Formats: sequence, structure tokens, C-alpha cells
Amino acid sequence: MNQSASKTYTREFLAAMATYVVVLPVCILLIIASPHSAWWRIPLALVPVIPILFAMRAFMRFFGYMDELQRRIQLEAFAFSFGVTGIVTFSYGLLTYVGFPAISWVWIFPLIAMQNRLKVLRAERNWSQAELAERLGVSRQTVNALETGKYDPSLPLTFKIAHIFQLPIEEIFQYDPELDGRKI
Repeated sequence: MNQSASKTYTREFLAAMATYVVVLPVCILLIIASPHSAWWRIPLALVPVIPILFAMRAFMRFFGYMDELQRRIQLEAFAFSFGVTGIVTFSYGLLTYVGFPAISWVWIFPLIAMQNRLKVLRAERNWSQAELAERLGVSRQTVNALETGKYDPSLPLTFKIAHIFQLPIEEIFQYDPELDGRKI
């Protein structure tokens, strides 16, 4: 990986986070001290989103310098959607301080925790990770990440896996409430 890109990313990301750490408490104090009828409370509540947008910009630029596996379209789309979802839910969380109703966590970017039987099914067929990857049209590293639970497949990839193994999706992937909230 490009050392210059890594240094640039670190510098841009840390600058955005340092700005956020300063801006957030200032905004909260101003909101608490302001009259509830002040029109500017809503834009003020959203000001801390600005440094987060810069942090996301730094990450997306850095993402462009990663190797082929990391640049897969599927992962790039995931990274972008994760960032946008995080910013939207973060923004709404800030708006709850100025009177917007709270939203149940059920509706805010739930993490889907799943276990799968990919490793067992692959071993039953005497396929290597590379062979399964070739059949799926993904890298071996992606198969490894799927088998170890570090990556949940997209819906199209899930259907492709089910088709290759000639099994219903629910016989390959099972929801596990014990894994909810796991750190990825």
C-alpha cells in the first residue's frame, strides 16, 4: 500500500476527529444555553456532522489506494453505504437534542448477525477456498472472510452461494442473536 496515501489519510482523519472533539461539546453547550424557540438550534445541532463528513472523505480517498481485493465494487459500495447511513443516523441523533422524536434502534442500521456453514459445505465437496472463490467469482480472501464471519455476503452473493451448493439459503446461513452487536 502507498505510504504517502497512508500518511495523508492519517493526517486528514486525525484533523477531522480533533475538530469534531472540539466542535461537539461547544455545540451542545450552546444548544443547552439557548432559548428553545431559537431558530438556529437546528443548524447548530448539525454542525458536528461537518468534521465527520471530512473524516469520511479522508477514508474514501484512502480506500482508493487499497489493493484489488479491498477495492472490489461490493466492498466499496458497502463502505459508502455504511458511511452515509452512519452520518444520517448520527445527524438525526443530534436533532433529538432539539426536539425531534427519538427513533427506535430497530430502524437504525441494524447489524445482521449470521453464522454460516460455508466451510463445512466446502469441505464436504473437497473444494479449496480458491476453488469456491472461482465458482463464485470472488477472491479467496472473500471466501475466507465469509467462512470466519468477518463479512456477511450481499444478497446477490448469498443467492449465488445457495445455487452453487444446491441448498436453500436458510440451510447455509442462520441468524444468531448471540452475535448481535459484535465488533467488526
